[in-house]
Amino acid sequence: MTDLAKTAAILAFGGDLRKLSHGKQLLRKAGLNLAERSSGKYKGQIKLTKRGNSLLRKHLYFTVFHLLSFNGAFQAMHAHNIEVKRMTK
Repeated sequence: MTDLAKTAAILAFGGDLRKLSHGKQLLRKAGLNLAERSSGKYKGQIKLTKRGNSLLRKHLYFTVFHLLSFNGAFQAMHAHNIEVKRMTK
């Protein structure tokens, strides 16, 4: 999938981006916001909600994956997040 097709898919599934006042609203629309889950097995774990558009979530994932594969600046930020901030891959 080309970069133009990825951008078109994000715009198509994300809707009119001018209506969003902050970038986190797009992530919430995709279902990538964090919420606490509790049940019999899990006690207060924080997970992704996944209550959004699954196709938007898929295209955002592939776009970030592509950036991490080919862009040196994003590779450096990713390495910093893993080593210094102790985030998972």
